[in-house]
Amino acid sequence: MQPGVPVLTGQVVHLLFLDDFDGDEHAWFWRLVSERLMVEIFYESLYGGENFRAVLVPPWEPPA
Repeated sequence: MQPGVPVLTGQVVHLLFLDDFDGDEHAWFWRLVSERLMVEIFYESLYGGENFRAVLVPPWEPPA
């Protein structure tokens, strides 16, 4: 994600991606991210001025 670059409706953007994620091997990393990461999103329509805000907090679902 880049500042000023829009995320389109229905677009999926991964904030973090690990090649070959293994639940057992990377459990320590999953706990770190899922217990300590909070995501805050600010968004507006094309017209602007609304200042919508969404906060996503743990617990996250582990990857499948």
